[in-house]
Amino acid sequence: MPGINVIVHPECSNEVVRAADYVGSTEYIIKALDAAEPGSKWVIGTEPEPGPPPCQPAHRQGSALP
Repeated sequence: MPGINVIVHPECSNEVVRAADYVGSTEYIIKALDAAEPGSKWVIGTEPEPGPPPCQPAHRQGSALP
């Protein structure tokens, strides 16, 4: 994502970790954000919660899912 820093926990999926700009522990993420340039934009990825996967978008009759 141009202009946006992506930082994730290492427990995220391999696909997410490979796509991230930075990977580290919660402490690493907090320190990185504390040191970040004011006004910079960040996306933070954390490990998934245990349990069932999140809900999928509802499928409307006559439309195809992406």
